[in-house]
Amino acid sequence: MKDEITAIQKMIDTLIEFSVSYGFQVVGAIVILILGAVAASWTAKIILGLMQRKNIDITLSKFLSNIVKILIITFTVIIALGKFGITIAPFIAAIGALAFGATLALQGTLSKNSNVNNENDPIIGIKNFGDSSVDIGFRYWVPTVKYYNTSYAVNLAVFNTLKENGIDIPFPQRDVRIVSKA
Repeated sequence: MKDEITAIQKMIDTLIEFSVSYGFQVVGAIVILILGAVAASWTAKIILGLMQRKNIDITLSKFLSNIVKILIITFTVIIALGKFGITIAPFIAAIGALAFGATLALQGTLSKNSNVNNENDPIIGIKNFGDSSVDIGFRYWVPTVKYYNTSYAVNLAVFNTLKENGIDIPFPQRDVRIVSKA
């Protein structure tokens, strides 16, 4: 019985020591996340309202305001992780290099396609993180009636550019085993 009380006392002492040592970092990170989420929503609403007052396309307005919101939340998470001593600079550098490389690879492709409106710069970046992939998205301006033809041509050009530069696309594989009763 005495050993159990001693073990419980050690656990309580460890929890108190952990709370004292890391409590303020956890509370600080939570406060940063809450303030960042509030600031991101507030800023996105202001940008959306400003763009709507200037009669900018609603789709573009929502897209840009959401991009700003995501950027603010991303930087907020980075700051909050910094409170725990986690350095994610190499990860951010890799994402930046990937987006930069994709932009350069697609720059020639989009400029050669006659349907793409060259007055507006194409937008290229990381669209999504899949289960085992990083999905690169690109947005360019074309007449609506030529959208699908242009989209297919750009996708093929991107595929060929990746292939020419030795970048393989991994495909999910599944092994199927057939067990027969003999």
